[in-house]
Amino acid sequence: MAVFVPKWTQLQVSLTDLLDWGPDGDADVPTASTNLHQLASALGLPHDLDRFARAHLDSSPRAGTGDVYLLRQPHGPQLLAFDLFHDHTDQLSIIRLSYRCGDETYASALRAARMLFDGAEYPVTFEQAHVLDASRIASEPSSFPRDRHGYLQQLHEVEPAR
Repeated sequence: MAVFVPKWTQLQVSLTDLLDWGPDGDADVPTASTNLHQLASALGLPHDLDRFARAHLDSSPRAGTGDVYLLRQPHGPQLLAFDLFHDHTDQLSIIRLSYRCGDETYASALRAARMLFDGAEYPVTFEQAHVLDASRIASEPSSFPRDRHGYLQQLHEVEPAR
């Protein structure tokens, strides 16, 4: 029997679930959460997640705004997309995190994604499928800019760490 290996995984959690702060709770120095580091590592993404977190995840965009940030593996199908748009009525800063992986990284990426989602203070959805339109669109530069309820959302491709 063949094992189903979905092309896409998408989860919605609060932006705060993707961050850790220093041991003394210093809110001025956030880093990417351990679970987010594990997911990026499982996907083989050579990006500086702590720098990315400080630049893009530290402060929630105004309600009704938020762009997409895309991290790609330089020589493979793996990618991780952060759709930071959140609705005008969203008080928890819920964002969509999508990733695509190959068969060889599926098990380790799924373990890391489940740890991130199951450990989240505000877990909303966890979904896997061969086709997830929101995830596919968030990873395609030709889909941007796009209108999101009156906000012109942009796609930013994040450069790998050097």
